[in-house]
Amino acid sequence: MNEFDLVWAAADRASRLIGLRQKARDLQVQVRGYSSECGACSKWITNDCPRERHVNGRRQGPSARTPICSEFEIGALNAKSKATAESELNEVMRQISEYSP
Repeated sequence: MNEFDLVWAAADRASRLIGLRQKARDLQVQVRGYSSECGACSKWITNDCPRERHVNGRRQGPSARTPICSEFEIGALNAKSKATAESELNEVMRQISEYSP
C-alpha cells in the first residue's frame, strides 16, 4: 500500500466511525423517547389519559410530545420497539468499540 491508499483507508475508517456515532446518538434519543414522552404510554389518546380527559368541558391535551405524567405505563408496542432500539444501540456501541485504538 502506498501513502495515498493509507490516507484513503484512514478517511474511510473515520467516515464509518462518524456514521456509527451518529446512529448511536439517534438510537439514544429514540430509546429515551420511549420512556420520557407521553405518546409512548398505553393510555395515550384514551379517556384514561389524564392529559386527554375533558375537564370542565375542555380537553387538556394534546399530549404526544409532553413529558410523562405519574400515570405513565409504556404500551406493549412501544416496549417492544424500545427493546429493539436498545438491542440495535448495543450492537452499534460494540461496533464503535472495535474502532477504538
